[in-house]
Amino acid sequence: MLYHKGDSLWLVNYDGQSNQRLCVAQSGAGSAHWAPDGRSVLYLAAKDKTVTLREIVPDTRQDQFVANTTQFISFAPNPDGTVFVGASRSLAAPYVLVLLRSVNRELTLCEHKSSDANLVSPIWSPTSQRIYFQSDRHGKAAICSVVLDKFIERTNLDGDDPDKPPPPSARKKQSPAGVSPGQR
Repeated sequence: MLYHKGDSLWLVNYDGQSNQRLCVAQSGAGSAHWAPDGRSVLYLAAKDKTVTLREIVPDTRQDQFVANTTQFISFAPNPDGTVFVGASRSLAAPYVLVLLRSVNRELTLCEHKSSDANLVSPIWSPTSQRIYFQSDRHGKAAICSVVLDKFIERTNLDGDDPDKPPPPSARKKQSPAGVSPGQR
């Protein structure tokens, strides 16, 4: 299991044994996620006003730069790790952004305008065709969604598509009102 303690990242077995501190960038670690392949940990490191996305491989303790971000406070990788979605901590620019790993470029999707950027916590759908995030923009907590099907390449790792309704042949057939299946 991966967890935060102060500004450090730690790993511990499910049984509570083998508690191990990961040696991360000197600036410490912010939001962190296991990479989709489960072999490394992606995390945010902030130094002064610069925020970087970094990756550490626990087995080798190799820590490497992935990309610069514009003040991400939280983020999530898509299911194949090629794109990241992040929430900006900036009060002047409270955006939800995508970061394309291959070209190290950020693109603004929308404003989150949450009173606390820590709570935005953007995540991807399993197919990378939609993102979800939380906002209290209008004074009440809400889950927001942005469709990205024309923008981000589809990831379909399981073969299922939870973003689309089932085809008509897979839907449960409804009997006409008042007619039981044996009376047809």
